[in-house]
Amino acid sequence: MRMHKKGAARGFTLIELLVVIAIIAVLVALLLPAVQQAREAARRSQCANNLKQLGIAAHNYHESHRTFPAGLLNWPTPAGQQSPPQNRAVGLFALMLSYLDQPMLWEQWDSNDPWRNVTSGRTAFVIPSLVCPSDVMAAPVYETTPTNVVPPVLTRYALTSYGGNGGSWSYHPNRFPTGVTPDGMFLRNITVRDRDATDGLSNTLLFGERSHVDPAYKPWAITNNRPQMDGMGFWAPSTGLPDIGDVTMSTAVPINYRHPSATAANSNQLEDARLSAFGSLHHGGANFCLGDGVVKFLNDSISYPVFQGFGTRANNEVPGEP
Repeated sequence: MRMHKKGAARGFTLIELLVVIAIIAVLVALLLPAVQQAREAARRSQCANNLKQLGIAAHNYHESHRTFPAGLLNWPTPAGQQSPPQNRAVGLFALMLSYLDQPMLWEQWDSNDPWRNVTSGRTAFVIPSLVCPSDVMAAPVYETTPTNVVPPVLTRYALTSYGGNGGSWSYHPNRFPTGVTPDGMFLRNITVRDRDATDGLSNTLLFGERSHVDPAYKPWAITNNRPQMDGMGFWAPSTGLPDIGDVTMSTAVPINYRHPSATAANSNQLEDARLSAFGSLHHGGANFCLGDGVVKFLNDSISYPVFQGFGTRANNEVPGEP
């Protein structure tokens, strides 16, 4: 009987192995953008839900108080309380704590002397629903030692990715040239009712996003000793008048406005425009909650006059479908 010798198993050649690796690399290159897009879509959806919850909270507050919260309650420090700072403040997000599923934090909140919320660490509490998952922050809690406090005290403030609609110009209160324009929905020491939005709640912004990223602004701010984006947007500012810039923004500049590059001028208007700008890291625009509670994504290509119309509540404007 003839015996047949079994042949040895054949392996991959080097060329075949390289072809397989090349095919895998091409597939990964094709799939990676799709995966990234899916992740960003999920983050954008979560952000929209955060704004939806903010809209619900604001309307529940209105139901209880017959008005929306003030953007900032600000008053001089009473005699006998810790001083400085010389002025104290409570922002709109702190006023809505019990409507943002934070009733225990609101029960602990000191509205008579807000500085105690800083020294007790309550202002450093991170509220997840106030942070967009696409927003890039140097840290979720900003630490600083203010120069107007003697002796110096380390202060800690948690940040938010959102702000209320402060109108046509919301920051800085002591500039432009008479301060801010009281034509938005959240103002300093003034409350607004839903019926005050005579342009229509569906035609008026309630909340929008803030982006903490601007590569051109940061070196300019450092050079000119201006506030940093990393430290803008405290959800619970507690010291004084400029805090309105932490909790509100405006339509003073287009969506996703960025500081002009190679700008050497030390200008108040450049600071004010950047720090009050609505924007996001979502591609092409930002999420907004309108006065009727509907959340929409507004493209940054929207006509600027139309966008400005959404910032005012009673300017006889009907900007139409965004």
